[in-house]
Amino acid sequence: MTCDGALLLVGTYCGLNKGDRLMQQVMIDGVLEALPETRVIIASPFKEIDCEFYPRAAVVKASRRNLPLALLKCLLLLLPYRIRIWLARRNHEWATYLQADVVVDLSGDMLTEDYGVLIAISHAIPLFYARMLSRKYMVIAQSVGPFRWTRKLYLWLLRGAKAITVRDPISRRYLEQLQLANVQETGDLGFLLRPAASTQNVVQETSQIRIGIAPSGLLMQKFSSSQNGAKSSIDAMAEVFNRLATQFEVHYVLIPHVQSPRGQIDDAAVCQQLAQLLDAPVTQVAPDLTPAEVKTQVGGLDLLIAYRMHAALAGLDSGIPTIAISYSHKTDGLYERLGLSHWVVQNNENLLSSLEHKVCELIDSRQEVVAHLQRVLPGVRDDAKKNLDLVIAELSHGS
Repeated sequence: MTCDGALLLVGTYCGLNKGDRLMQQVMIDGVLEALPETRVIIASPFKEIDCEFYPRAAVVKASRRNLPLALLKCLLLLLPYRIRIWLARRNHEWATYLQADVVVDLSGDMLTEDYGVLIAISHAIPLFYARMLSRKYMVIAQSVGPFRWTRKLYLWLLRGAKAITVRDPISRRYLEQLQLANVQETGDLGFLLRPAASTQNVVQETSQIRIGIAPSGLLMQKFSSSQNGAKSSIDAMAEVFNRLATQFEVHYVLIPHVQSPRGQIDDAAVCQQLAQLLDAPVTQVAPDLTPAEVKTQVGGLDLLIAYRMHAALAGLDSGIPTIAISYSHKTDGLYERLGLSHWVVQNNENLLSSLEHKVCELIDSRQEVVAHLQRVLPGVRDDAKKNLDLVIAELSHGS
């Protein structure tokens, strides 16, 4: 199959977030495998960083995080159609929309007001650009909602989408309540990511239970701020892991999943702090590995504890029993989708006591969870592939 069309990917944050990077990479690889002549363009808020991560795509600067500028551009798109097209041809970002046969939004879990109204508006902007410039656009493999203040805006944008695929049943039920007809439940693109076969595994064979920990620097910092000081959650988490080390022979593997493009606290910094506080043997995974390389490391574990949803997904897809710490319905939805809701711990005041209990329980239940994953994963991967099939079909039709 050949296609000389163009695909524009929008909505992600930065390739330093391995969840964003794997969504982009799986989409790029899947499309180019089926349609090798397709030109792929990424609109990124961090063009200088992302240029290094995506050699098979062109990267342009996205304006959505500069909200005053982006809102001004939205106002200009309210001008008569001929004027807005004339303006779009003279603006580099808009010109990429005009070149695209299909615009695909990969915002992940950002089409929501859970993180604030301004962030919801920021992520609506690429969809607004696409609709006002009369481009076909698709919302692919996301967790969506809820909306309150931006509900009318998102209803208008989502109704204009060529297709909406959601990766969890919670999002599907919410969008069905909004009476959106073009919604399909598929699966996360992370289920299509192949491990990097050439990576040397730092997780060595051992008689100890190899427990991976994928923390979130930002979320642990926020949790600390509401508790007893900037480091209280890290100290308290280390105490839980040290108590577990007195009950079981364990080897901890610390897995950073997100680095900050702006020098803020990130997962690697938390991993370093945890390593200094843990009494059991510790291995730290390098922060600059690709998502595929991280998935290889995760595949060598016996058990995983993950704040990061895509880190949890890497574990589950590798057949590793995984406890997820949930701060968003994307995690609850993923585990509901897999029939593993019992292994989700909510990020609240009961987190530490619940987590310790769950880890002890999962160590005893590992074989049952592994067998369950072997039964359900093939169907989930087939559903995840439907995301690529929809985009490829639309590109083929558009060309």
